[in-house]
Amino acid sequence: MENKRDDIIILINQHYPGLIKDIEHLEIDTTEDTCSVRFWVVNEDLPKYLIFDKHEGELHLSYGI
Repeated sequence: MENKRDDIIILINQHYPGLIKDIEHLEIDTTEDTCSVRFWVVNEDLPKYLIFDKHEGELHLSYGI
């Protein structure tokens, strides 16, 4: 299953409404079982992370910020 950037943005908005407007850059890495998102918030030096587990073809948030 390939995770499209738009799908990840939708998931971020579902779990953290309004956060996407503060993200200046994000990187997505997918494996067979997970999808990790590393992102940088405006005016912050260190990235934050979201980890989604894949279950029956869908992504479910397992760790956030």
